[in-house]
Amino acid sequence: MSEMEEEVQWNFRWDARFADYTERSIIFDNDGHVEAPMQIEMSNHLINPGFYILKDGKIINKLILPITLKQGEKLLYSSRDNEIFLNKQNVDGSIESLFKQQYIDLNNNNIFKIPKGISEITLVADNNIYDAKLNIFKQYKVV
Repeated sequence: MSEMEEEVQWNFRWDARFADYTERSIIFDNDGHVEAPMQIEMSNHLINPGFYILKDGKIINKLILPITLKQGEKLLYSSRDNEIFLNKQNVDGSIESLFKQQYIDLNNNNIFKIPKGISEITLVADNNIYDAKLNIFKQYKVV
């Protein structure tokens, strides 16, 4: 950059801030009668995508996948009864299951629901998350 004629100058520094979208969080109050299942869709280029749930400031469930999603691919997760899946949708639309030992820790609970009460759901990746969807299904008992 070089100086220009009649340019405007200010004699102070701007308080610069940079956005970091490697974590996207939401505070959720599950006022249903039971734990709430969820569905997550994370799209496009992501490195080591995943998510976790915090309750009272402590991580109670966590799933981080050692994969890289390319542009146009999706991570698909569901903990709904009778619709449980952890998949990668490829660019061509084909589905690949990620329930494989190289992707998940078989000693952990990899399918979990949101507990009753207030909790924080956080989507994470090693790079910026620009396209994600979270659907939460509160459930109530009826008589």
